[in-house]
Amino acid sequence: MATIKELAQASGVSRGTVDRVLHDRPGVAPEIRKRVLEAAMELGYEPNLAGRMLAVRKNPHLIGVMLPSDGSPFFAEVVRGISSATEKYSDLGFSVCFEAVRGFNVQEHLDAIGRLVERGVDALVVMTMDDERILSYLSSMDIPIAAVNSDISLEKRLFYVGPDYRKKGAMNAGLLSLVSNGRKRNILIVRGTSCVKGHSDIVNGFVEGLDRRGMDYTITGELACQDDDAVAYHMVAEHLARHPETDTIFISTAGVAGVMRAVGDKDMLVFVSDDVDPIRSLLKSGRVAWTICQHPYEQGYQCARKIQQYFIDNKRPESQIIGYEVKIRESVEEE
Repeated sequence: MATIKELAQASGVSRGTVDRVLHDRPGVAPEIRKRVLEAAMELGYEPNLAGRMLAVRKNPHLIGVMLPSDGSPFFAEVVRGISSATEKYSDLGFSVCFEAVRGFNVQEHLDAIGRLVERGVDALVVMTMDDERILSYLSSMDIPIAAVNSDISLEKRLFYVGPDYRKKGAMNAGLLSLVSNGRKRNILIVRGTSCVKGHSDIVNGFVEGLDRRGMDYTITGELACQDDDAVAYHMVAEHLARHPETDTIFISTAGVAGVMRAVGDKDMLVFVSDDVDPIRSLLKSGRVAWTICQHPYEQGYQCARKIQQYFIDNKRPESQIIGYEVKIRESVEEE
């Protein structure tokens, strides 16, 4: 859907002029009126939305966003996507405020959400845990709540934008089966936490995928590193000392730098998630075999747009599964 700002730019006039044309008000030259209406048709602007869009402009909406983005290059891209969408449609009266937390401490998530509520936000976008205390707190609110990057088991949740983590886990299993060619694998799984739905789904999808493929494998351990590099380093170093037979590591979320420091120069097949600068470097060096990235910018952008559309249309948006992209060394060598 085109905005008034985009129509003004496309037709070379002010937003006030566009507004007068769309509402058939006087004071606009015929050739300018024709130019604006042609731009509206080309950009797919729907005239019957004009009244609702004007109503939204007269009643600005503040969107509150809570993410575990403190120290996370991945979530920095989600933030960038949300900010970009909000800035693009700021002429409709939308603005955004963020609360960043580090990792997955229930009380810190509750406190961050509470600070957003105290600011009087009109909607919430969260990436949080499937914890009873958090879900109960969210259930008590009378504002729309959307989930981004990982879904939540909240009945009143408006929509979800992010990956299908079970499918992503199964894709990793399929790739591992192909490169193993019948060889047994002794696998360490490193994930963020068991309290986040997406973190559990990707591991379950991975194991289910291994079984469907008929893989010969042993899970030597499953570690929850809280997406923290320091925690990941110590946990993985201790695990490898106890289980030297481990020859494969699946890092399903963050903590990659810590894991790789623990691996050192050991001969290990490692595959990871996402596409941020440190992972590209590991791909280029050959220390990581592949990554399956999930377009964090697009997740943030589409989530913000759906919230905005909800306030314009007053209709519940559909959830959106963001697709994947497998990257290997050759994918990033020219980047």
